[in-house]
Amino acid sequence: MRKPVRIGVGGPVGSGKTALVDRRCRALLGQYELAVVTNDNYTKEDAEFLIRQGVLPRERIVGVETGGCPHTAIREDVSMSVAAVEGLVEACPRLDIVFVERFGFEQLFVEVDVRVAGERRLVDRLQLAPSDGSLDRLGLWDGYAYYGSLYAYSPRLDAALAAALAELIEARDGAYGGAGQPAPNFAIARMLAHTTWEIREILFSAWDLLRRGLVGKPARQLRKP
Repeated sequence: MRKPVRIGVGGPVGSGKTALVDRRCRALLGQYELAVVTNDNYTKEDAEFLIRQGVLPRERIVGVETGGCPHTAIREDVSMSVAAVEGLVEACPRLDIVFVERFGFEQLFVEVDVRVAGERRLVDRLQLAPSDGSLDRLGLWDGYAYYGSLYAYSPRLDAALAAALAELIEARDGAYGGAGQPAPNFAIARMLAHTTWEIREILFSAWDLLRRGLVGKPARQLRKP
């Protein structure tokens, strides 16, 4: 049986996961055979929203009722989502892609094209997968479900500041990450964490360190707490 690519879409409630899936389906429709699995607590609200949008036939959209907090339920047991994907594949054997809201990662692939004044200076590629290939939890390693990164460029960004950034990221409790200087005047920081809030806090601390080192001023909070 043909095995479609599964693309997980994660994030907190109200972050736009379902809207993102809707837009991606519209962009890819006609190029690939698509299906969607959504997860809600006691309803199928997200699935019904996508059905109303009419971007895919009803039989290509499956809503899973987890019976509790969707994030907690699939950290402990992804069997319902896996069964939904398998049911779609059996019913639609020509599927190319299945979008799954709030699902464990089979792999994480990131590609970022970094440009300065319109000129490409760096292409950063990262591919991660669970070391044992397991999908029995949300995230890549033991609940590390959220990824964040920071890219910085300045003629004044030297190896000492990049090293300080790496020390800051690697010393952070409750997260897994690192930083380095892939090219002169550049610094990259990458991290995995259990929540989007942890990612936000780490990114802000990293940006604050760089701001103080480059311009002598602290970073500003862009959002109210």
